[in-house]
Amino acid sequence: MRRSLSISAMMIAAALISGCTAANESKPSDSSDTASDVSSASAADTDSTSGNSGADSFGADSSAPDLPGSTDGSSVEEAEEAELSFDLVGLLGEKIKPSDISIISGTDGEQMTPEQLTADNWYYLTCNTFAYAGESTGICFNSADNADIFDSGTLSFDGVPAAAPTEYKLIRPGDEICGFTVKSASTNFNAYGTYSSHTYFTGCTAEFEGNAELTGYVWIAPEDDYGIFAGDIYFVPAPGSDILPVMNYGFNSEKSCVENTLYVGGLDDFYWVNEYPNILLGNTSEISVDVSSIPVDNQYHKAKITIDGLTANSDLDWLSSVKCSLTGLEAF
Repeated sequence: MRRSLSISAMMIAAALISGCTAANESKPSDSSDTASDVSSASAADTDSTSGNSGADSFGADSSAPDLPGSTDGSSVEEAEEAELSFDLVGLLGEKIKPSDISIISGTDGEQMTPEQLTADNWYYLTCNTFAYAGESTGICFNSADNADIFDSGTLSFDGVPAAAPTEYKLIRPGDEICGFTVKSASTNFNAYGTYSSHTYFTGCTAEFEGNAELTGYVWIAPEDDYGIFAGDIYFVPAPGSDILPVMNYGFNSEKSCVENTLYVGGLDDFYWVNEYPNILLGNTSEISVDVSSIPVDNQYHKAKITIDGLTANSDLDWLSSVKCSLTGLEAF
């Protein structure tokens, strides 16, 4: 019988209404719910060309530091970079500058320069200078470790909101987050995406350097099935092991904004919810780690793992994923 790693179409019933991160707006939704807002703080119109990722955090202190050469906080006259001819803003509501943009594809397929860019002559553009990531807020449950809050009748976890209150911040190569160092980062914008009437932002990809030890549940796919290949190794973190950077964007069509929507995932009688998309550890045909202690029986098995080579990708118009290189495994 063919079975697949499935994500339930049912969204978790929320006690609180979820809010959203600003996408192509100067400020986020008015919602201030603490359990389900992506962030309840106002988004500062920070310049995404800033190299200080801490000041680019959504909800961070927006007070500007003294400029170099200023002893009393007064402004120093500097030549300002020319702005785009239309408002193109990032996930936090900050304006995108021409120097942020690396690749522009015009509506005719030709490559363009930022100076040629107008509101209606481009199709797709990429900024290879930054991305947006956050830290887990602690929403990490499964039906084995958290049976007391799991409702098998509704396949839901009591008290878990519809969206995580993830506070995304702007990250650049060299920045650190969750104990990892950003190796590369890119952000994509699409003028004709599914949600282009609300936002040009479509998603990000980031590579991270560093390693981590995690406890959770491992599943090895027994056969090819709906985009999953035989031998693929998937991981669900146990409570307390949700320590990877979070990059998981969803679009709230009712509020027309971006948030970290939570869904219940499940395989047979094992169910989970956390702030990550599927976490792939590689394939048994490609790794040198001995995983023979994990039965290939279409069940999740508890184990301690070590990983490095973390890559996170999330796209509103496509799939989101986390990929890691498995460097060690110890089954319980």
